[in-house]
Amino acid sequence: MSRRTNMLQELKRAIGSQSHPVTYKIHEAAIEGFTEAIEDPNMMWQRRAHLDKIPASMMIAPPTFLRSIAPFAVDFLPVQVPMARRLDAGSEWEFLGLVFAGDCITALTTLVDVYEKKGKVGDMLFTVNETRYVNQRGEMIAMQRCTLIRY
Repeated sequence: MSRRTNMLQELKRAIGSQSHPVTYKIHEAAIEGFTEAIEDPNMMWQRRAHLDKIPASMMIAPPTFLRSIAPFAVDFLPVQVPMARRLDAGSEWEFLGLVFAGDCITALTTLVDVYEKKGKVGDMLFTVNETRYVNQRGEMIAMQRCTLIRY
């Protein structure tokens, strides 16, 4: 059995493995900075436009804000992968709730699939992770399914 086959089998056995949970305190300044960076004109995310009407604790983050706090949990795999190059092959998101300034969001990533393909660059290893984002009240506010290609 080849070394690569052994690695793939070990990774397949690791499906279901989880990263350590990472908790983020969501600060008003982070929401404002993110909103400015993406140039989102939606007034819902811009507290300054409503400063006299909305307390800081009611400031809502745009849904895509979670991408800025996403844990980089690609190295929690139990097997050393010899492929040095990585490529983000995309994400699917499901938004279930709102993120407010002052929230504490905990992200936990689970390995849900591993497979190989041959491509123009040679052998490619695909890992699929799901990250669940839960607020301080235990409510899941989002789920991200991300595919990473190593080659």
